[in-house]
Amino acid sequence: MHLYKVRNLIFQDIEKLDKWMKFFLKNSIPLINDVCHYTIYNGGKKIRSILCLLSAKSIFCNSNVAIILAMIIEIVHTATLLHDDVIDSSKIRRGKKTVNTLWNNTTAILSGDYLYSKALLLMSNLDDKIAMKKLIQCTQKLAEGEIMQMYANFNINIEEKEYLKIINYKTAILFEMACSLPAIILKKNFQTIQIFKLLGHHIGMAFQLINDIIDYKNINDRIRKKSYEDLYEGKMTLPIIHIMQKRNNIKNIEKIYQVFDKSLKNRKNLFQDIHNLVINSGSIEYVKNCIQNEINLAKLYIKKLPYSSYKKGLFMICDSLIKKGIKN
Repeated sequence: MHLYKVRNLIFQDIEKLDKWMKFFLKNSIPLINDVCHYTIYNGGKKIRSILCLLSAKSIFCNSNVAIILAMIIEIVHTATLLHDDVIDSSKIRRGKKTVNTLWNNTTAILSGDYLYSKALLLMSNLDDKIAMKKLIQCTQKLAEGEIMQMYANFNINIEEKEYLKIINYKTAILFEMACSLPAIILKKNFQTIQIFKLLGHHIGMAFQLINDIIDYKNINDRIRKKSYEDLYEGKMTLPIIHIMQKRNNIKNIEKIYQVFDKSLKNRKNLFQDIHNLVINSGSIEYVKNCIQNEINLAKLYIKKLPYSSYKKGLFMICDSLIKKGIKN
């Protein structure tokens, strides 16, 4: 995703964000410093914290407060990645070894816990009970989303409505928090907070749906293997769910049942078939339409914001998602 034009709008804030996080997360325990530095500065695009900064500055939030809120979002997001990589036994993230691979699972889990505690500490310094409650509710839903995902693995009968609830909890909820937190801190009215919450929700949903299809679209064999990993782990994604819902080809349905049968020893041999099936089934186009709908809804809420260069930045993020998920 090409966010350099957006980043230029808030370049100084992003520089401060990186410096302040490095200072805030510094610890007397060397291992914590090593893990935090490795994860925070491991090539992430910081889209959630960028959304937080744009949202904050579009309603004239003090720059220093905006940076603190963006720090909270980025720290929480990093904590979730550390835990997710342990849950999924992931070895690579952003082209580099994961913390659980480079160190071990215990280090990854405890480092994630440390980051969660630091995010809550940072929020407590703002002395806002409502914002603190919203952040805690957000982290609760993130955990619930992971549990829902765990129980959905290898569940071939999961319906689209249930899947969308899972990705709302797992992914979109933190985007909602990123966009609405500044309005909450500034004591904006309910309608304004809802505008930011909903624009964040729809951007977050689009973001996850793009991840559902991006591996199928990529001709690079190394990246394509990510879709194989999802199949190996029994993760249902919207393209697969859409094929199951159509049920217009018995042989295709049988193949999907087989690849999601944990007891089948040679299920790996079917991964390429499923990959090709998704590409040729029309499911990619279906998910693209879902992505476009989410972006259209996000833009409707962005239009309600007062004019500013930061409002334009939010539109630019939407356009970059369309380019990544639909036009490429």
